[in-house]
Amino acid sequence: MTAAPTVSSQEAAAGVVAGFLLAKNAHDPHATHAYFHGDRCAFTDATLGIQFVGNAAVRTLWDQLLPPLPAGAHSRATRIVGGPSSFIVFVTNSPEMFGSEIRSVAVVDIEDDRVVRWVDYWDGRTMAAGRIDELRAPAGTFPTSFGEDLVGPRPRFAVDDAAHRLAEALSGGDSSAAASMMAPDAFLEDVTLRVALRGSAAVERFLARSLPDLPWGTGARLRHVTGEGGAGGFEWIGDRAAPSGVACIQLDESGQITRLTTVWDGTQLNAETLSTLVVAATTP
Repeated sequence: MTAAPTVSSQEAAAGVVAGFLLAKNAHDPHATHAYFHGDRCAFTDATLGIQFVGNAAVRTLWDQLLPPLPAGAHSRATRIVGGPSSFIVFVTNSPEMFGSEIRSVAVVDIEDDRVVRWVDYWDGRTMAAGRIDELRAPAGTFPTSFGEDLVGPRPRFAVDDAAHRLAEALSGGDSSAAASMMAPDAFLEDVTLRVALRGSAAVERFLARSLPDLPWGTGARLRHVTGEGGAGGFEWIGDRAAPSGVACIQLDESGQITRLTTVWDGTQLNAETLSTLVVAATTP
């Protein structure tokens, strides 16, 4: 198992993200596209079900998206987990970008110092209902692959083992097994539900009540693991309403999870189920 990423490797990931966002915030299609792999790459918006596969298609995305943006439209990275060649980045997009502030979580895989795969996950409820309905791909046309087949082999890290074990426990509805992977003072945050829990005991209570209804719970399947050392996460495929999402994982030196962050599209669940999940998280 490969050692944890060094500070310099995390700085390398931050450098790639900073350069990409600098070009994107300048609304420069050519400079933005220069960060993507010339032979193979894909950009997927998992919430809208929109995908661009291939270098020419991804360039079309920037040509269509960036020049019309108003002055002040920008994105900024707030957190990077993993790196340098496989990581998760939390991004805040200003209201000028899409009409409302959108906080997305991107899974990024890099080869030859260029992005091979970029997948955005975010809660669709942060966008006006009419606007998201306008942009979202028609039902039944969502891509079934998010470009994971474009990523070449990589070393196996501690986060890989943790991701597979956690995904298996969650999918099997085993709240005890999932909670046993958490450090005693672990922090779980479900960004979509707007809930946060502290401590493995609280996490186990929540999972015991919620796994059958959580999109990332019972029946969900692991799609792709990202990250290096003890930092990264995994994308999952749901078998119920919400079709996909991401879970970000950070481990301590013993391999226990210290922080678990999940993001998925809340528009895919009805209000009653969402309320039930929030109550399950907030009830002692």
